[in-house]
Amino acid sequence: MLRPCQVLPSLILGAIAITASCTTAQAAERISFQFGVLGDSLAVDSIKAFAEDGTVDAELGAFLNFLPPQVQAQLRQGLTQTVESVETVPISQWLYSPMGDKVLDYAGGIIKMPSGQSGKVALRAAIVLAGGTSGGATPMGVLEAFPAESIHLDLAQAWGDWRRIRAVWDADATVVAQVKQAALFEAERSPVNPEALPSLSEPGPWAVASQSWMLEDQGRQRRYPVDLYQPQALARVTGPLPVVVMSHGYGINRKYFTGLAMHLASYGMVVAVPDHVGSNLDQLLALEAGLSRESFLASEFVDRPLDVTAVLDELERRNGADYQGRLQVDRVALVGHSMGGYTVLATSGATVDFDHLQRRCLSRFIELDTALLVACRALELPEAMAQSLQDGSLRDGRVQLVVGLSPVASLFGEKGMGKITIPTVMVAGNYDLAAPIVPEQVEPFGWLKNAPEKSLYLVENWSHEEGVTEVIWNFLGLGDGLGQSFAEANSVFQANLGAALVAAVDVYVRGEEGARGYLLSGYVEAVSAGDALRMHLVRSPVP
Repeated sequence: MLRPCQVLPSLILGAIAITASCTTAQAAERISFQFGVLGDSLAVDSIKAFAEDGTVDAELGAFLNFLPPQVQAQLRQGLTQTVESVETVPISQWLYSPMGDKVLDYAGGIIKMPSGQSGKVALRAAIVLAGGTSGGATPMGVLEAFPAESIHLDLAQAWGDWRRIRAVWDADATVVAQVKQAALFEAERSPVNPEALPSLSEPGPWAVASQSWMLEDQGRQRRYPVDLYQPQALARVTGPLPVVVMSHGYGINRKYFTGLAMHLASYGMVVAVPDHVGSNLDQLLALEAGLSRESFLASEFVDRPLDVTAVLDELERRNGADYQGRLQVDRVALVGHSMGGYTVLATSGATVDFDHLQRRCLSRFIELDTALLVACRALELPEAMAQSLQDGSLRDGRVQLVVGLSPVASLFGEKGMGKITIPTVMVAGNYDLAAPIVPEQVEPFGWLKNAPEKSLYLVENWSHEEGVTEVIWNFLGLGDGLGQSFAEANSVFQANLGAALVAAVDVYVRGEEGARGYLLSGYVEAVSAGDALRMHLVRSPVP
């Protein structure tokens, strides 16, 4: 996992960079540090001289003497790095959105006005004003626009928060290590020779055709596109046709699943991928363009599962004329990523435990946990919508298998996850900063008390999405040691994931017991050995 000692230098750089970029007349001239009853301050000019040529005056030296030479070098390098500008309208809209406001609440408790009051309003104004300049909202522009002569940093609050975060990370790292150890133990008990099984990581025997619908749900007055992938020579595929529906995450769209959908379709499956219009890329772009105040509508907690059900209804309607009744619409597999993971779990019967969610949303660090920040929006729902999240009315009985990729699952609680009664697969990455692995996947996996079969795949070095993983690897200096590029490593992982999905559908939807070998820990360890993104599989909760 990402260790606190690896993150701390970047946090120091960020805190100082935002306050040390400028020494104009309108800028803060001093940075005040408050630690309980103790306080001190530092001239911005001292920091700027250090950044430009390494000069350390007596005032700055009193601070730098506490840092090792390596950290001092990182600090100076960070101060001289170029910070990309931010456009005015997108950042302004996000800062006024419910989630942006929460983040400012947290930041304002550490970055304060000279009076000691929260700097939330001042920070928001400074960022918005700075964004109106030709260069955009740079740290220098923010400092120039900050409406005070000095900026006060509450180090006691920051240090206390950091210690609590570090304790959580250490505990999470211990749990992840236990998951890996349990997977290795299972693999020893179920050794598999992967060469004895045909590879499912390569494309299947069927060429793939795709088409798009515009699905209209009149009852909800909701209209959204759906991509459909299926074998091109459909008439030549013998037997029933398994149906898979895939649900994308927050802020992206249905194209995220193109590769996996085509892989499954090449094995004789019909795969439908809807766009969830209240939480997709278009909704995010609407916020950034100033056309909406929301990047994620709270109503999506209800609409997303209903989108999946509407897709199944449409497939059922088309089954006779288009597929001669061969679609297995009564035994469906669902796959979802991130918020799509929430979607497919809810459609499979999981219900939201609002008491549990309310307690989690009182967490000191909600602003630092993207998954929780999104999940807490469910508390805004009107009573009727909230009721549907609790009474099981979103469950679709046609679902036979559910797969969550980095799912947002903690909001269900033990009571809600216990209502899933079908085979369940969860995939988690130990570098996931958006949907942290322990609260969002490992703990919910342990709550699957009534699922007849359950599997948890731990993927080492994998995060929430490709770009995040690459940034983390580069930051930790791991790139050279991997022996292959990130793109190549992720391609191998996607192939292994595609193979696991094919096998899961074969076993739980098609009823092909001969495919169970692919779903054993021994097989997973064998096929991913040596990969940068190595997979481990456990089939029972870790104590």
